[in-house]
Amino acid sequence: MHSIARSHDVFQLTREIPLTDVARRYGLELRRAGSRWLTRCPFHQDNNPSLVLFPDGRWRCFGCQAHGDATDLVSRLFNLRPIEAARQICRDFGLPVNNRPLSSETRRKTEEAARQREIEQAFKADLERIRQRLAMLHRCIFRSLRTPEDYKRLSRLVHAQPLLEYVLDELTSRDPARQVEAWRYARRWFPWVV
Repeated sequence: MHSIARSHDVFQLTREIPLTDVARRYGLELRRAGSRWLTRCPFHQDNNPSLVLFPDGRWRCFGCQAHGDATDLVSRLFNLRPIEAARQICRDFGLPVNNRPLSSETRRKTEEAARQREIEQAFKADLERIRQRLAMLHRCIFRSLRTPEDYKRLSRLVHAQPLLEYVLDELTSRDPARQVEAWRYARRWFPWVV
């Protein structure tokens, strides 16, 4: 009975922390939308923000249908049991929690998940940077083609148009494997741009 009360206390403590603070703490970039907050869902390939944080401390992804509270969010992010996620939140926000240390397995999972999220965020940022530069190159090339002389002068770039368009399409794909392949193509075929 005493351990049940402690568990309840941990979950109660996590409810006192604003969900937006928890989401930001664990790497989600939030954008305000009225009384709600939006972010890209970390649980599926999400190009447009589909995860909504509500003022009542709940969240829902309208893409993959995942939902819950702060504990559920951290539990899913780091592949932890709910009680471990609640304890992690309390520790990270400096709230009193029973002093039982994290198991080495839980600590390893948390650290690995955090590293994985950092890698994914860095890759997404690089992917977007490359996409923007290639899109600008595409616009610049084809805006400057007005005469036959322009086509002749820029013939090497004109012949690269199909590959450039293919890479741009793949960079915006919802399939991560296709995005990675397009990222590699861009670095290989357009190194002077990326």
